[in-house]
Amino acid sequence: MLIVLSDLHFVDETAGKHNLPPDAFEEVFLSDIVELAVRKRAKEITLLLLGDIPDLIRSAHWFDVPPADRPWGENGLADVRNWRTLTTANTTPTERLCLRILGQMPASGRKEDVPKDTILYRNWEILALFRNLEAEIHQRMAAIQPGTLPPVRVLYIPGNHDRLINLYPSLREEWRKMAGLTVDTTTVTGNPQGQWWYRYDYQDEVSGVYGRHGHQFDLWNYGGGHDTTSLEAHLQVPIGDVIATEFAVGLVWQAQQMEHRIGHSLVERLEDIDNVRPMGRLLEWLYYEIEQNKRHRKAMDEITDAVVKNILNTPFVQHWRTPLTNLDEGLRATRGLRGLGDLVERLNTPGPDEFVRLATAVPLRWLFGKMLDFTDTNTLLQFVLFFMGSQSGSDDDADPYLQGAFREHIWQNNPNYHFVL
Repeated sequence: MLIVLSDLHFVDETAGKHNLPPDAFEEVFLSDIVELAVRKRAKEITLLLLGDIPDLIRSAHWFDVPPADRPWGENGLADVRNWRTLTTANTTPTERLCLRILGQMPASGRKEDVPKDTILYRNWEILALFRNLEAEIHQRMAAIQPGTLPPVRVLYIPGNHDRLINLYPSLREEWRKMAGLTVDTTTVTGNPQGQWWYRYDYQDEVSGVYGRHGHQFDLWNYGGGHDTTSLEAHLQVPIGDVIATEFAVGLVWQAQQMEHRIGHSLVERLEDIDNVRPMGRLLEWLYYEIEQNKRHRKAMDEITDAVVKNILNTPFVQHWRTPLTNLDEGLRATRGLRGLGDLVERLNTPGPDEFVRLATAVPLRWLFGKMLDFTDTNTLLQFVLFFMGSQSGSDDDADPYLQGAFREHIWQNNPNYHFVL
């Protein structure tokens, strides 16, 4: 029996309380598994955690360190380049903060010995359930129907918000311990007794299931370009990481620094940005919030001004390229701009991804910064949303994940595979 869970997004709650309650797993999820396993006479039970389980990106802790130590900063990018030689003996600044956010299993095995602002502490009960899943299932099954009990294992496939887990050996091991994961030659790449990495796909020919997290087909959340299979490609930093932290978490962090004068209600409201779906509508949500909260408009302008300028000055954003769009053409198109009139004319053609490059190109980065100096965020957002909205209804609106599933070779080449997750 195969159970698949994805996108749980366990966070340390420094940027908002968005974790699932333990009761959702203990009273509903576990009961359903046991009932189904008994009814179907399951011979084995596999829980597949299919990516974005711990969320290392949505943490305010990233603003405790210099930009160079963030995953898209100079030191973080150096770790990606040196991924083959990273060891637990010599941890890097970015790796140490990742461990700080994730947490580490205490020798005592007690929750009280874990820092409260960690993913481990905030999700202790659910992770304990994963660690003890076989014992929990066996106990409940035996109470219903005594007999032979099926083996239980927990497997893990990384996604984009837990990309850093697979980059650092210390994180791979800590996550294995805290989630009770099965690590052997069938579930990981490399040597389980030495250097190993979690696989990026799940293959089960018996049940006919092939699974991936799916971010490989989202250019915003995958940094590997056309290479959707290699380990190195999966470790590359996607632009979506920067947006999630520097923008979404950045808004919350900036508000937290001003809470003494803006009040807690605005901070709480901004924490809801984590619940905006799809993520591509963040700017619209922010514009709506500014319009609806006249009382907080000045504070929202100040907060967003600081966040946007910070993003525009991030070297990774300024140099971001992807072979899947016409970004290079968009960049070249800015070279001869003479002013805002040319900008408006050029922006009638590129889509939202080109807009990112246009907005960060010199001299346009300077221009957008000056626009924030002389106008409020509300006006600038209207300007941005007008041009981004003009692209709706294009072929790019097709579901990239559905298209990606259709393009998977495994089900085309092997008739035993019927399900692509």
